[in-house]
Amino acid sequence: MHEQVGPVVVGLEGGPNDRDALRAAFQEAELSEQSLAPVHVTEYGFLERADVQRLVAAEQHRHPGVAVKVRLVRGDPTDMLVACSGKASLVVLGSRGRHEAAGLVLGSVSQGVLRRAMCPVRKHTGWCVVVPQLGETVRIDG
Repeated sequence: MHEQVGPVVVGLEGGPNDRDALRAAFQEAELSEQSLAPVHVTEYGFLERADVQRLVAAEQHRHPGVAVKVRLVRGDPTDMLVACSGKASLVVLGSRGRHEAAGLVLGSVSQGVLRRAMCPVRKHTGWCVVVPQLGETVRIDG
């Protein structure tokens, strides 16, 4: 069983939904008294550290007690977020897409992380709890 210690990891893709995922992650980190680890993983493109830090700073003023360590990583987003989940208390993922149905459909990274994560995973649109022993994912709308 995974113990609930370690940072709250939030995956950032550089898209319009990052702000909502980051807000949910800050709230979770504050409630659980854990640090926050925003992680941007890319295979091809890049997101400047200054862009990520600007995004984090815009939300951090609401949660001054939360320690933050930003990570920019090159590699496969699913693999890297799963690796981060091994030392995390929670992984928060945003929803990809720009239309109403985007929050209802899981993208390939979200699906991969949900299947392989070593800690609970939260989509900012609701909870997805991974039960590793059973290999099942249960979505609980929030």
